[in-house]
Amino acid sequence: RNIVGHLSLRDEIKEAGGVLMSPSMEFKDDPLLQLSEKIQMVIAEQESLNIAHHSKSRMKARMQNGYYVLNVKPGYKYVETKDRGSVLVRDEPAATIIANVLTDFANGQLQTQAEVMRALQANPSFPKGKTGIVRKQAIKPMLTYPLYAGYIDYEPYGISMLKAQHEPIISLATYQKIQ
Repeated sequence: RNIVGHLSLRDEIKEAGGVLMSPSMEFKDDPLLQLSEKIQMVIAEQESLNIAHHSKSRMKARMQNGYYVLNVKPGYKYVETKDRGSVLVRDEPAATIIANVLTDFANGQLQTQAEVMRALQANPSFPKGKTGIVRKQAIKPMLTYPLYAGYIDYEPYGISMLKAQHEPIISLATYQKIQ
């Protein structure tokens, strides 16, 4: 759905000795037939851009209404509802484990990101993904997600500390103390 990519791929296939075939499109070396092919590719590319634009607009509007729409964060999961669509809900036991660790960090019981990582790693109920370990790169974002305090902050959409529709894992006071 990208004319530049299509033309590059077409050239690479030709250079490799291959033949480009499609049940819905005819590929020829005739300039007039290539015009038709290029017009179809431009239309497909524009359609793809329109879909992306509409999708982004819907995501932004949903976030402005307090619904988080991006990749799910540890401690939450998406659940489909009849009246509100896909919404974030606490994913137990991870949500409680994260709440305890973040509260311990805010209160000074855990003082470094390494201690937070070790606390999560040591908890057998905390999901560790395919690798079986908690990565240190996950800790700083976890400490800074306002999502855990029930707020959405997403600069690309111009959203700053908007009260969200999902249940928080920690209080706003705890989040602010961590920051």
